Amino acid sequence: MRPRVPDRAWVTVVAAALLIGAFLGLRVVAVGGPGSFVAAGEQYVDPSRAPEELVVLPGTGYDGQFVYRMVLEPLPHRQTGHGITFDVPAYRAQRIATPGLAWAVVRLTPFEAATSLLLVNVLALLVAAWAAGRLVRRFGGHALFGVVPVLSFAMVIPLARDLTEPVAWAATLVGVELWLAGRRPWAAGLFTLAVLARETSILVPAGLGVWAVVEAIRARRVWLPALWLLLPLAVEVAWQWHLGAVWGELPVRTGKENVGTPFLGVARSLVDLDGARSHPVWEAERLAVLGLLVWSGVRLWRSALPAGLRVAWGLAALLALSLGGWTYDAQFLRAVNEAVGLSLLALVVDRALLSRLVVSGAGLLSLYVGWQYTTVV
Repeated sequence: MRPRVPDRAWVTVVAAALLIGAFLGLRVVAVGGPGSFVAAGEQYVDPSRAPEELVVLPGTGYDGQFVYRMVLEPLPHRQTGHGITFDVPAYRAQRIATPGLAWAVVRLTPFEAATSLLLVNVLALLVAAWAAGRLVRRFGGHALFGVVPVLSFAMVIPLARDLTEPVAWAATLVGVELWLAGRRPWAAGLFTLAVLARETSILVPAGLGVWAVVEAIRARRVWLPALWLLLPLAVEVAWQWHLGAVWGELPVRTGKENVGTPFLGVARSLVDLDGARSHPVWEAERLAVLGLLVWSGVRLWRSALPAGLRVAWGLAALLALSLGGWTYDAQFLRAVNEAVGLSLLALVVDRALLSRLVVSGAGLLSLYVGWQYTTVV
């Protein structure tokens, strides 16, 4: 019989709601309404043809403009539509979950696309806070600390710029909670949603699946529930194939953040071989991520996390350390989101003094990055 987990996750949700509300209030005052969160740029958005709610600035803009385009048209077949042009159509079209949910909100409520997209991400983070609170309680910590892996410095930018990470992380955390509670089909469904929001979310069910296979081999039996973890993989493969047929190339081959030799790209960024130290905050973020990964790796063998999540952490950390480089924060922090989130989830329930200091430092950095992004468009 599984131990009962006291449901005090409301504490996490309330804390997350207060922090999110403060952040959004400051950002709306500084940059304007939801149409500014999209970060649309004239290179890819034609102001004369785009929806009036969008605030279009000079320059290239950022990825939220492509997510916004998919809210208007979740299954695009043209590179340009609604005045917005995809830079890499197959790559942009693969992350359908977040814009798909916002598209549904547009049709069920009086909200326009930009407001719906922001609403979906806020609700996703509140759901993530509930799941994180449950998980932290399950692993022996106080539910309030679940706020740290949900509103980390890696999640501030996606909230500020209408990106896809909040839905992916929320679905991942809920999927983990359901998996540990023995609700395999529901967990598989949430993992599938996570993968359709952000393809790198596959690392978590992959880690759980690898350990399930190890356990099955040790026990010399077939562990049928683990087969549910093949669902997100099968759906992602089918989705990649479909988009390849539509756009003429597989999305997995078009990503801008190339993965190379482990540690090489990170080392180049840290020793400034690419001239990346143009902003002291970015350097602090790089060092924080590296320190977080190193210390969580040291403490992992004594972690309260189940073995499957430890394997998932290993896969996420390997991906983070194999990136082409840690340069512009909006780029590399999103790319290491799973590694940062799992590291913080492990450390918030670790009673070692240094772990508590690392978590406190991560929390302070998250508040600082949040303050910075109240004004960054």
